[in-house]
Order: sequence, then C-alpha cells, then structure tokens
Amino acid sequence: MNNCTSGCLTQDHATYGQCLKSKAPKVTTTDTRKGDYAFRSNWNQEIKEYRDARKQGIQPKSSSLSDIRQAVSASRSIDQAVTLT
Repeated sequence: MNNCTSGCLTQDHATYGQCLKSKAPKVTTTDTRKGDYAFRSNWNQEIKEYRDARKQGIQPKSSSLSDIRQAVSASRSIDQAVTLT
C-alpha cells in the first residue's frame, strides 16, 4: 500500500501524514513588494469611487475607474446625476 502523495519524490513514507509533513507545507501571505499590492490598491480605489458615485445617484457604465470618473465628471458638468450606458 502506497502512503505517499503522487508528487512525493521518495515514495517511502510510513503514513500519508508523514509524507505531507516532509513536504513542509506552510501558510504564506501575499508579498506586498510585487504587483499584487498595486492590483489590490487599484481595485480598492475603484470600489471606493464606485460606491461614492452610486451614493450620489450616479450610474457609471462599469466599475472601471475611467468609467466611474467619466460619469462623475459628466454629472458635475450638468449638476445632475447621470446614467451612462
């Protein structure tokens, strides 16, 4: 009976648990020095601006930052909430 995972290099562990432990699994967090931080930061900004626009009755074409800002700008120029499609 094989107690190892299919990716085990040695295939000689007494139990499945020993095999998993030998792979040294660990929980990691996102490295903020890489692009993921910028992505999350931009996403959070889009969500914030979208919510603010919707609170004012503005309906952007999409939740992208450029569409949100275009809808807010159009609303300000006519001093009325707009719906862009």
